[in-house]
Amino acid sequence: PLREGESVEVAASDIITTPSGGKVASVRGCLVDLPGLDGEQVERVVVRIKRADKFMAEGEILEAA
Repeated sequence: PLREGESVEVAASDIITTPSGGKVASVRGCLVDLPGLDGEQVERVVVRIKRADKFMAEGEILEAA
């Protein structure tokens, strides 16, 4: 499971666009919300986990490329 404060790198292939246009990533079986990426095309993202539970987590974008 993901831990709060942990940083993870996410590849573009693991990023999913939601019907509302937001972005989430599938990381180790957990969906991580990626606020601030709406509409952007990225190859990889480094995200810090702000809040995590078993299947959902909230991320903070540290780097997007």
